[in-house]
Amino acid sequence: MRNEFEQFIQNFPDPPVIGNGSFKITPLRNTVLPNLRTLFRGIVHAKENLTFDLSIGDRDWTYTPWVAILDKRITKSVQRQYYIVYLLSKGKDRLYLTLAQGCNDLRKSAGMRVARRELASRASVMRGRVERHASRLAPVEMDLNTNGWRAKLYETGCIVAREYDAHHLPTDREMIEDLEEALRLYKHLVSEGGWTTDGDILQEAEEAGLADKSLKEAKRYKEHRAIERSPDHSRKVKAAQGTRCRCCGFEMSEVYGAIAKEMCDAHHLVPLSDLKNGQTVLLDPRKDFVVLCPSCHRAIHRQKNVADLGQLRESLMPGKLGYLAETNVKKLSWRGSSK
Repeated sequence: MRNEFEQFIQNFPDPPVIGNGSFKITPLRNTVLPNLRTLFRGIVHAKENLTFDLSIGDRDWTYTPWVAILDKRITKSVQRQYYIVYLLSKGKDRLYLTLAQGCNDLRKSAGMRVARRELASRASVMRGRVERHASRLAPVEMDLNTNGWRAKLYETGCIVAREYDAHHLPTDREMIEDLEEALRLYKHLVSEGGWTTDGDILQEAEEAGLADKSLKEAKRYKEHRAIERSPDHSRKVKAAQGTRCRCCGFEMSEVYGAIAKEMCDAHHLVPLSDLKNGQTVLLDPRKDFVVLCPSCHRAIHRQKNVADLGQLRESLMPGKLGYLAETNVKKLSWRGSSK
């Protein structure tokens, strides 16, 4: 890891001159960036929900080159949400490993002043959730040495970080241990609800009909829903199982027409409470999910066991579904297992 970042820093121009054509012929493209991609592909390969991305600019040099690791349940873009990122300061004096926030979408929708205020507020909530679990990363006054709006918002939105002297990087082992802690903190932050306050997490659970849930259970519900709302998971599950509800038999488009085409949810069958610490969340679109209509999906989350489709089917009241749904229920081959 140290060698790949040393090559990255050494080959990045100082300063990155805009508009002189050097971006198109940089040697970074041929060796350094492929090596970094190989490194980070290996890091995220065995971790089910993670992906990575990197950038030295878009059509020309950026003043803040970065390498990011993202939880796909939260975001697949550095323009939004929160993630792990390495940021190189302008002038190449400092390299930061940080839990950071995307700022582009927020700035576009709310403007610079509101974005800075909101990022600072969110950073405070998230810092409070991870700081006591950190020994290597800590709150820092990050300085990317540029007045660009993106750099200023990165600085404001920094949660915790490790600052390196870019000319004297620590040992490979130290950098790996720093990243391992960042990964643990990131995972913890996802399970705790990110920047959503405890009050809002409880309110979300209450609005879903789970008013009797504890804060811990409400956070598990939020994480469970993050898995289910992932566009990747939803697409794969629908491709594997179709779009007819596996409980009540409803195909929404048969009732509402084209406006309801593919209007169904991918329900994750493995309760997070059943997973041991560090155990990977299973994401097989055939075995670990089931297709449910919005009503059945909301109902199953009110059960004590969110994986018990048999209980949900038994709770259906005969004669209340209507002829179409009753007919479809009889056609379903499912008998208590989605496998």
